[in-house]
Amino acid sequence: MIDMHSHILPGIDDGAASLEESVEMARIACANGITAMVATPHGPGKDLAESLRRRDAALAELRQALARENIPLRLIPGMEFMVTDNIMELACKYPDGFYGGAEQPSRMLLLELFPGYDLKFCKDLLFQAQLKNIQMVLAHPERYSGFLQNLDLLEELLDKGMILQFNAASLKKSWFHLRRKNAILKLIRHKPGQIFLGSDAHDTKHRPPIMPMDYGRWTRDEGRGTMDEGPYGPYGPYGPYGQGR
Repeated sequence: MIDMHSHILPGIDDGAASLEESVEMARIACANGITAMVATPHGPGKDLAESLRRRDAALAELRQALARENIPLRLIPGMEFMVTDNIMELACKYPDGFYGGAEQPSRMLLLELFPGYDLKFCKDLLFQAQLKNIQMVLAHPERYSGFLQNLDLLEELLDKGMILQFNAASLKKSWFHLRRKNAILKLIRHKPGQIFLGSDAHDTKHRPPIMPMDYGRWTRDEGRGTMDEGPYGPYGPYGPYGQGR
């Protein structure tokens, strides 16, 4: 099982504060069935080239620590980009920020909206991405204002090629959040092959790297089979990082 969104790298952003915490997060991830995590620190920062350099240094350090501790977690480079006016041009200038980095290059870009961003503007955002041959992945849409009021829009964006990345915690059983959970499942039913799931893990206690072990069950129960059964492999079209690859 692959975690498509995490802040496991030490000392990079508001995620793991130390190498020790990163290693403990990795242990938790493995204990919960996660075999690979995409490390997606916040970006682009004031200097994207420097942000990527720091990401790669932290990634190498953590990989060495996991090898010493015999923790079988595969780490994949990525970045969570905050939307700015020139974000598409910036991403194209520094393609190591896409999912996979230089190791397994792709054109998939994880984008986060700033607070108060109107989801309706995502149409234009997707158009800008497609002009640059970028596969836009929208981070945790369920967290944005207006999510429940814009399900038809999100279905339209899925139809046009956008990938939606939901946080695993949003699928927990809770009467308080039942309406949101049902909305997420509705979008999964609509385009199961264009859904990514991530823990958005930041630490070991409050936002740990835990994914639903029964994700196959809740997709089957919705009548569309598991994401493994789709044309792209586990968790949508990010095939090179699926199980058994």
